[in-house]
Amino acid sequence: MLIVILTPGCKRSPSDADIVYLDDARFEATVTSPPAGTLIIDARSPSDFAEGTVPGAINVQLRDVPVEEVKDRFGEYGRIVVFGPNPGSPRAAALSKRLLAGGVSVQTYLFGYEGWLELQQKEDGAAEAP
Repeated sequence: MLIVILTPGCKRSPSDADIVYLDDARFEATVTSPPAGTLIIDARSPSDFAEGTVPGAINVQLRDVPVEEVKDRFGEYGRIVVFGPNPGSPRAAALSKRLLAGGVSVQTYLFGYEGWLELQQKEDGAAEAP
């Protein structure tokens, strides 16, 4: 016999299925012409962030964002975009889910910082072509 108890007011935790991903074109548009109220978050380690990041990004670590503080710290932003080190980054997914659990809207750049660097190399190569 299985007994299920539903408690009013309990919310389920966000899952990977709740994450909204941005492709290269949408992420690049956000970085190059960020709409008002946009926050770009680099979820990589502070040392990786110090070596280089996406223009306008701030570094935020999951351990520094308790779910109960999310709304106070990030609620003013109309659009939050998170990226990690590489495609499918668990670091970016975890931070995105924490922000979702805290009640803010968030999108995640699918390809991470590695994808951003590759995108910039492609554009630099195209600009150099005759």
